[in-house]
Amino acid sequence: MHASNFMSPDCRREWLRHRPPDTPPDMTNLLKFVEAQKKELRGASTLTAGRPASSYFSPVPARPPSPRHERPRPQPAKQPPPRRTAPHCPVCGENHTLSRCTTFVGYDVDRRNKTVRERKLCLNCLAEGHGCKSCPSRFSCRTCSGRHHTLLHRDQETTTTTQAPSAPMMVSQPQVASRSAASLFTALVAFACGGRTVLARALLDSGAAIPMMTESLANSLGLPRRHDPMPISGIIGTTRCQYTVTCPVVSVDYRYKMPETTFTLIPSLDPIARPSNVKEVLDTPALRHFSLADAELGGRVDLVLGVTQVTALSTGKMFQVGNLGALPTQLGLCLSCPLDNDARPAVNTIVTTTTTSPTESDISRLWELDRVPEAPTLTPEEQSALTQFDASCTRVDGRYSVSLPRTTSPPDLGDSRRQALSRLFSNEKSLAS
Repeated sequence: MHASNFMSPDCRREWLRHRPPDTPPDMTNLLKFVEAQKKELRGASTLTAGRPASSYFSPVPARPPSPRHERPRPQPAKQPPPRRTAPHCPVCGENHTLSRCTTFVGYDVDRRNKTVRERKLCLNCLAEGHGCKSCPSRFSCRTCSGRHHTLLHRDQETTTTTQAPSAPMMVSQPQVASRSAASLFTALVAFACGGRTVLARALLDSGAAIPMMTESLANSLGLPRRHDPMPISGIIGTTRCQYTVTCPVVSVDYRYKMPETTFTLIPSLDPIARPSNVKEVLDTPALRHFSLADAELGGRVDLVLGVTQVTALSTGKMFQVGNLGALPTQLGLCLSCPLDNDARPAVNTIVTTTTTSPTESDISRLWELDRVPEAPTLTPEEQSALTQFDASCTRVDGRYSVSLPRTTSPPDLGDSRRQALSRLFSNEKSLAS
């Protein structure tokens, strides 16, 4: 076997070209050729033909260099992702955006615009750090499509009046007809009763002095009643209620729980009229940021929350959204909507109730019941028993002895011997078995 058979084709051609002519190949010439090629390959990395030096030897591909001979490249330090901080309200300091702040929403439109400009916030997204022209938000006013937030929109067709500083619950009212009517503030509440949840609609009546509940709701909840007569006067007349119940009230989402409240039971309540355009009212763009306390805006009412409960539930001042009145509460946003002539009930006024003081006759009757009589009036039998007690009462060795009085006309007890024997025999049989 010739040694040239182990050479690559290029190396074999080079060996044939440099071999002495007319001379048979020997081992000495071959070793000299290999030594010369070795030196040539060490001095140059490539040949004139552009092929790598390794192509003159075995076609076996070169092994990749060992990883330990490679110098590790320095990796750039990974930057931690930016931490997202909770939103901070610039008005109340709580962890929410300005558009969800009940204090800010309770302002009128002029005060909202003034607050945003004083704090140098973006008029479009109400955020800090940029202006309206460079605002990255793609949203705009849902009322006029202008480049400002919906809460900052001014309705040019609505004429408002200045809010009186001495009346904190007064709000700006639009100029409406003198005989216009509006729905009342209602909210859905929940009661826990025997492992089940009972929902009821409550009327938020700031003119009611006491809370009230219908008898049908008290019966469905199975609440124990307490006899507590109380006269209640309203716009139509006076009603005398006899019973009260005590129970806690919670919101529908169970996030807020009112303390235990004593409700006066009344026979029934008239349903609250709802507007005919409920769907249009719920689609108002300015209301999409809020959770409504009553999405049906009226209906059957079984509960009246008085001024004390309304004050505790309120989380901000009343404000105007177009022609809608809004009151933010712990139960959600309560709405008051204008009613047209078709939806307006025959009699549907706010339930203003006050407790009346007892009349003079009630006071006189109370004095008569509490007055101690000057001389006790005794019956003949009571007088005979008292005389016998005085005559027979003695004390012997520290003990009192007295004879029992006997009545001259004992009551007729009837013949119960047969019935008693029957029960005795029945008990004996049951015990023997």
